Amino acid sequence: MEANRFKDQTIVGIVTCNREEFFHKAVESIDRNQVKKIFAVIAGDDYKSYPEDVEIIKCRRNPTVVGIAKNLLWKRMYDSGEEFLFTMEDDVKIINNEVFSKYIETAMDSGIWGQLSYGMHGTIAGGNVTSDGTPLKRATLNYTKHEVDIYYNSFAAFGMIHRNIIKHLGYHDERYLNAVEHLDYYQRVHKKSLGFPFYAFPDIKDSFLYIEDQDANHSSSVIRKEKEFLKNGDFQFIKPSDI
Repeated sequence: MEANRFKDQTIVGIVTCNREEFFHKAVESIDRNQVKKIFAVIAGDDYKSYPEDVEIIKCRRNPTVVGIAKNLLWKRMYDSGEEFLFTMEDDVKIINNEVFSKYIETAMDSGIWGQLSYGMHGTIAGGNVTSDGTPLKRATLNYTKHEVDIYYNSFAAFGMIHRNIIKHLGYHDERYLNAVEHLDYYQRVHKKSLGFPFYAFPDIKDSFLYIEDQDANHSSSVIRKEKEFLKNGDFQFIKPSDI
């Protein structure tokens, strides 16, 4: 495995809520030789144990709305001072730690600094995978050295943002109730001509070779059982036939 030459500017933040086993597996999947720091925001019950090398941020409300939890994480990561901020949810894990340099180098090549995120999350349930497991890509774009896959839907289970995006656009809108706050943020990125329009969500080439779902069909999802999540009922994942 190649070393991440951007390690000193690479930090990872994990959002977790009432899934301690997933959380520990997610943390364990991160090679400490590839990143400088790891943070985690605990958006639900306190866990029995925490890794010694992870900085823990605990929310006051249980459970905490995802947008609020992510903002707590982003603010701490932004204050830390590094350039490349990775956000990771507890139901994914890393299977190839070259993922960090891959996202950074793809962003440098393409100029996509505020929208690159793992497109295969949720498999068939997420709408970006066919019934036989084939990635349902809208397009693949060729840049100088890297390719970018474009998907119909986005989930923000793993993604990267440059600190300057936060500097200019701020944080998530906390009025969203446990869902789609990331889509609103991506729209804000697009309106500043820093990314793609809605229903064209970019990812690195074949991110499924680097990242894997721990809960492929969202069966253990905490927020999908919450009334607040259901209040976002006017939002739907789309199918290619809807375009």
